[in-house]
Amino acid sequence: MNTQTAVLHPRNENPAIQAQKFLVAGEWRTGQHSLEISSPWRDEDIATIGLAEAVDVEDALKAAESSRPQLAETSRWDRANTLEQLAALVTDHSEDLALLLVEEVGKTLRDARGEVGRTISTLRFAADAARNLVGDILPLDAMKEARGKFGYTVTEPIGTVIGIPAANFPLLIAAHKIAPAVGAGCPIILKAPDLTPRVVLRLAELLIEAGWPAVGISVLTGGPSIGEALIRDDRPRLVSFTGSSPIGKLIASQAGFKRLLLELGSNAATIVSESADVNLAASRIVTGAFAAAGQSCISVQRVYVHHARRQELEDLIVEKTSKIRLGTTEDRDADLGPLLTESAAKRVEDMVKDAVDQGAQLLTGGRRTGRFFEATVVSGLTQSMDLHREEVFGPVVALAEFSTFEEALDLANDSKYGLQAGVFTDSSSEAHLAARRLEVGGVHINEISMWRADHMPYGGVKDSGFGKEGPAWAMREMTVNKVVSWKQ
Repeated sequence: MNTQTAVLHPRNENPAIQAQKFLVAGEWRTGQHSLEISSPWRDEDIATIGLAEAVDVEDALKAAESSRPQLAETSRWDRANTLEQLAALVTDHSEDLALLLVEEVGKTLRDARGEVGRTISTLRFAADAARNLVGDILPLDAMKEARGKFGYTVTEPIGTVIGIPAANFPLLIAAHKIAPAVGAGCPIILKAPDLTPRVVLRLAELLIEAGWPAVGISVLTGGPSIGEALIRDDRPRLVSFTGSSPIGKLIASQAGFKRLLLELGSNAATIVSESADVNLAASRIVTGAFAAAGQSCISVQRVYVHHARRQELEDLIVEKTSKIRLGTTEDRDADLGPLLTESAAKRVEDMVKDAVDQGAQLLTGGRRTGRFFEATVVSGLTQSMDLHREEVFGPVVALAEFSTFEEALDLANDSKYGLQAGVFTDSSSEAHLAARRLEVGGVHINEISMWRADHMPYGGVKDSGFGKEGPAWAMREMTVNKVVSWKQ
């Protein structure tokens, strides 16, 4: 996952460019500086966003802390109802939100509508999780010395939550921060992505309309100094971050004595065994490699295929990839949109060139025009190539062959990352072996690494982070359990 820092300018007063304020506990503010937002579809400013400063950070933190008793007293019904109302409002405004994602993130209309739909599902699952957020009965008298005692735990809000969503899925990832915080009864302060802040601000606005106390939600804009100020402050009790592994490690070094949820980068692998349904695997791999222009931490990046099926799989993938239509500045309803920035597209181009220079075969694609990069398939991936070692975060899939299934598992595990993996096989023994041996947070059998149900526990190992997202799981992270015991 790529990040980009804000470039400060005097506040833009050009009436032809939409001005956007940031949110501090229900108050919309402008700030003294601004950041111009351009659409990935074209090199032209579409909005100017006011940037928060130190005083805004302090005001947001004070408001959040002051709201803690009020929010902790909200009932499960209150929290679930707020989330249901928010889901209804997102549904009502779904097309406007999708068009905002198209314009600001560079998504195709299909991808944008998909993100809105997943956001609605996430909010509804969070409402269900809020209703069922309960503690445990403790069998204290299982200990001889505790005869005559019983106990239970109660869940209480952890306190102020700092949420930092990524720029690639700003609406959905912001919902994965906001929804569990609301369900747990916690105030939340979001640091909006520099490149795609407006949809996060709109979601917060809808949350207040849904009934959440305005004092319990702030969305701040600005560069790394704003995020660092929030993370280093002693008052917040949890930081939930989605983004690159280097930034995640930096946050871990800055956060001090706080609970952390870090959903970081990956270079996800998918294995296609000799017994696999290769046509199914090819179809799913093409979907998982090129959806969202490959700008997902679980996009299919590395594919390991049994040598007996390599040519068949390559031919099918190239055939299906050749049908993908690359968008243009005029055509935003294509299959593949631009990358967020031209520097991101240039980085993808350099990684493909590195692979080709080391002997890989470029089967299709590989050309860049500004922020647009063709759907690209590379064969002959080796462990020395950047495409094996790093996260490409673009529309590129690289293939290599293997002889034994154990070799494929070793190749998939040869990574500093470990978020999710896919395995296509008709062998139950291979499926069980993959489930045990793959060093990742999620293994999907006869499915790609990019598959995700938004209510499932989701998170990685190694440099892909720690902690689990998914509304019910994140909600538990945002609570603490208090033990209560009674002597009869």
